[in-house]
Amino acid sequence: MLESVKKELEAGGKHILEVLFKNKVISAQQFADITAEVDRTKKAALAVLKEKKIVTDEMLIAAYAELFGIPQIDLKKTKLNPEALHTFAPEAVKTYKMIVFDADPKVYKVAMADPLSDSSWSALESLDAKDEKDIDLYLTNPASIDFALSYLAEVSKKPEGEVAKIFAPTPVASPPKPTFAPLPVMPTTSLLAKAEEKKKESQQPQIPKIPQQSPKKGKEEKKLEGEIEFEVVEKAPKMAPTATAAAKPVTVPIAPTLKPTEAAAAKILPAKPAASPLAETAIEQIAEAEVKTRETLEKAVTGATVPKMAGEIMRGGIEMRASDIHIQPEEKESRIRYRIDGLLQDVLTIPKEVQNALVARIKILSHLKIDETRLPQKGVFRVSYQGRPIDFHVATLPTILGAERIEMRILDKGSAPLDLVSLGIRGSSFEQLKRALAQPSGLFLVVGPRGSGKSTTMYAMLNHLNQPEKILVTVEDTVEYDLAGVSQQQINPKLGLSMAEGLRSALEQDPNVILASEITDIDSAEIAVHAALTGHVVISSLNVSEPTEALTRLVDLGVPPYLVTSAASAIISQRLVRRICPDQRLETILPPDIFAEIKKEIELIKTEEGKEYVIDEQTKFFEGNPEACGGNPYRGRLGLYEVLTISPEIEKLVVAKERGKILREAAIKSGMLTLKQDGALKVLDGLTTWEEVVRVTSVEKSL
Repeated sequence: MLESVKKELEAGGKHILEVLFKNKVISAQQFADITAEVDRTKKAALAVLKEKKIVTDEMLIAAYAELFGIPQIDLKKTKLNPEALHTFAPEAVKTYKMIVFDADPKVYKVAMADPLSDSSWSALESLDAKDEKDIDLYLTNPASIDFALSYLAEVSKKPEGEVAKIFAPTPVASPPKPTFAPLPVMPTTSLLAKAEEKKKESQQPQIPKIPQQSPKKGKEEKKLEGEIEFEVVEKAPKMAPTATAAAKPVTVPIAPTLKPTEAAAAKILPAKPAASPLAETAIEQIAEAEVKTRETLEKAVTGATVPKMAGEIMRGGIEMRASDIHIQPEEKESRIRYRIDGLLQDVLTIPKEVQNALVARIKILSHLKIDETRLPQKGVFRVSYQGRPIDFHVATLPTILGAERIEMRILDKGSAPLDLVSLGIRGSSFEQLKRALAQPSGLFLVVGPRGSGKSTTMYAMLNHLNQPEKILVTVEDTVEYDLAGVSQQQINPKLGLSMAEGLRSALEQDPNVILASEITDIDSAEIAVHAALTGHVVISSLNVSEPTEALTRLVDLGVPPYLVTSAASAIISQRLVRRICPDQRLETILPPDIFAEIKKEIELIKTEEGKEYVIDEQTKFFEGNPEACGGNPYRGRLGLYEVLTISPEIEKLVVAKERGKILREAAIKSGMLTLKQDGALKVLDGLTTWEEVVRVTSVEKSL
C-alpha cells in the first residue's frame, strides 16, 4: 500500500486508469483518449476523469481499494459508534474526507474517501500520535462520509432508539478479494511504511506463523542520520496476519514513542541540555532546495507535495532573513508573506485548495489539534539550520472564510547579537545605561511598540549582568532565547502561573537579577517595584512609546509615585531601522531640506557627543547599492535608543503627578538623547538613511 500510494501520487492517477481499464470500467478508446490528453495538457489523470464525468466516486474507490489493497466499507450499511464519530470535528471531517466510525480500547476504525490527499494522511498521522491505539483503515465514498455526519447530527437531537430505526444498517456481503496485483512501488511516509510491511508479511503463506509472547517493553538507543540519538520505548507488536486475512482491514501500528536521551539533548541545546522539550529537525529533511529569492521559492513549491511545500516556505523564511511568515487566506487564493527587516512583503500565492492541507501540516509540526478550527491555537517547533537551532512560534486564527490564518515567528537563536553595543546603544546613552547596570539594585524598563526589539535588548542587558557570582532568573511569557547560566521559566495562566505568581516564585530563589518579560497589571508592577527596592535588579518591559510614559503608566496602575522614582534606575525606548547594506555603500547628495533637518537635530544634542560631529557642505552621506545587495539597499537592522535616568528634576515632577510634554522636556534638558538625534548620529556614521529614521520616529511627539 505504501509504495503504491507514493507511485500513484507521482504518476498523477495514471495507474488508476490501468485498474479501470483492466476491470472494463473504461474502454480501450477512453483509456487512449485520456492518456493522450494527460500527455498533451500535463493535467493529472484524475482531473481529466472528473472533468469528463466518466467514472463515479464509487468506481474510483473500488479502483483505489484494488490498487492499494485497502478494503472498502459502506457506512450506510455499518453500525456507527456515536462516540467515535466525535473524534474529529465535523469541519475537519469535511476537510480531510475521513471519519472515525468505530473505536475500542485498542483500535480506531477509520474510513477515508481520498487516499491521495496529503492532508488526510497528515490527519491520520495526528490520530496515530494521539494515544496508544492502532488504526484499521477502510476506503469509502464521499456520500458515505456525509451519511455518517448526518447520523451524528441526528444522534444529538433524538433518542438513541429512534435514531437507530432511521439509520438501521442493512447486512451486505463482503466485497470480493482484489485480483489486480499492485503496481511497482516507491517509499513514502513512515505511517504507511508500517502498513506496507504488514501487507508484505501477509503475502508469505509458506512461512508458518509461530505464536510468540509479546516482548517486554525495553529501551534501546537509536541514532537518526548520525546526528540525534533517541530513546525508543517499544510497544508489543501485533501478530502478523495470515495469508487468509486479505479481506481484513489494514492495521497501522502506532509509531514508537521517542524520548531524547541525555546525549541527544546535549546536541540539541549544548548550554542547557534539559531546558527544552523541543526535538530538533534538520531543515534539509523537510526542504531540499535552497530558497534565497522569491523566484527560487516559487520554483521549489511548484508541483510539490504539501509537506515539501511547507518545508520550502519555512526554509525560504530562514534564508531570506524573515522575522515572521504569514499565511493569509483570501477568497480565491492564499498569500504567503514574509516580514523582512521590519517590512511585510508578498512572496508567493498558493491555490485556495491547498490552504487547509498546508495549515494541517504546520499544526502537526507545532503539536496543535488539527481538527480544532474554531478556536485560535499557539504552538512551537524547532529546526536546525547550518548547525544552529531555529524556533518557529506558531499562532492560528480562524477567519470568516472558513480557513485559518497562520503567523509563524522565526527566532534564530544563533544569530541575535546579545551585546548592547552590537544592538546600537552607543555614546552617552551606553555610558548612562552601563553606570546604572553597575548598581546592585534597580528597576530597568524597556519600552516601544511590538516588533521594536524590546526582548532582544532585555536579553542583552541580562547577558551583560551574567556573571558566575550572580543568580539570574527569568519569568517569561515565551522563552525566546536559551541563556547559559540563567534559570528561565515560562508562565502558564491556564495552570495559574501568572506573571505575578512567577515573580513571587522567582524571588524565593534568592536571585540577584530577575527578568520579567512584561509588566501588565498592578500585581506584577508592585512585585517588580518592591523587588527593585529590596536589593534586586529587575528588568522588564511596558507597552508604551516613550520613557516618561513608562513612569506615568506605573503610577496609573496604582504604584505610588515616590516608589516609582525610588525604584526606577533607567528606562530605554527604542525603534528599529534598516541598516545600509555593508557590501557596497554609495556616496549621495542630500536635498537641502533633509540636510537642514539633520543639522538641526545634531545642534540640539546637549551632550559632548553632539560637539564631536561637524555637519557642513563637506559632510559625506551614504546609501546602499541595490545591485550589490541582491536588489535591496538595506540588510539587517539596528536600534535607535533613548535612555532616561531619574534626575532630581524628573523625580519632583513624577511625585507631583506631572506627565506628557512637561516630563519629556525635563528629560531632554537632563541630557537624554532622543530617537531622532540618535538616528541623525547613525546617519552621519553611514549606518542608515534619514528616510529610515523618519519612518520609525514619525509618531514621536514634537516639542
